[in-house]
Amino acid sequence: MVEDNWSQTKGPEHLRFEQLIRDEKSSIFHKYRSLTVGESSLSHFLLYEFITTFFGIIPGASGLVLRKLLYPYLLGKCGKGVIFGWSITLRQPKRIEVGKKTVIDDTVVLSARGYGNERITVGQGVLLGRGAHVRVKNGTIEIGNRSRIGPFSFLGTTQHIGIGEDVTTGPLCSIGLLTKDDSNADLANTQRGTIQKGGVILGNGVALGGSVVILDGVKIGRGSVIGAGSVVTKDIPDESVAIGVPARVVRKRNGDDLDLASKNVI
Repeated sequence: MVEDNWSQTKGPEHLRFEQLIRDEKSSIFHKYRSLTVGESSLSHFLLYEFITTFFGIIPGASGLVLRKLLYPYLLGKCGKGVIFGWSITLRQPKRIEVGKKTVIDDTVVLSARGYGNERITVGQGVLLGRGAHVRVKNGTIEIGNRSRIGPFSFLGTTQHIGIGEDVTTGPLCSIGLLTKDDSNADLANTQRGTIQKGGVILGNGVALGGSVVILDGVKIGRGSVIGAGSVVTKDIPDESVAIGVPARVVRKRNGDDLDLASKNVI
């Protein structure tokens, strides 16, 4: 089986992708099927190839109608009324679940590539903006109902990203970025692992401005707002407004300014 072969690849988990690509004993077909579809059934692989090849890049209303009818067959679960834009990329789609009336805009990437229990769950009425990239390896990503992921944003994890309901992000946000493990200086940078800090949680109603970066291990409380261009390295309490690099809480959502000096945030 394709997934079993992948799971038996030796070496650190973060390097298994490269190991499979470089495996001289595996055919190009095996590598492509393992990394792209991740499904042992040949019939599902052929269905994936047929639908994505002939219907994935059809423009206009006809393309939207055809993808709305056919793409649900590729996913693990798909609610009614989901809109699939042009040139969407799906990796191991049987591990992807999408709720009803969700919109997946043009050129979005949804990748649940891996060898274990990887899963992407998108709630109802969600908008994934154009060019958004949602990627998980050896973990899960959950996006709550009615949330809005901005164009060209990146969500990536090897653990867990949990996004609550009614969350909005501006364009070009990056959520879940990992830090390289530099404990072994003898290893080349490409061979080093990453420091795992538990993933990212965004509470209900959180709003991120454009180009916000949220590092792994951060929890942002319910209703908080993060200013554009901020880099969040630590937890943010509920109903807070935070800005800066690194991000600091400057006031509460009720309008009360904080005494920044006394709270040691400037």
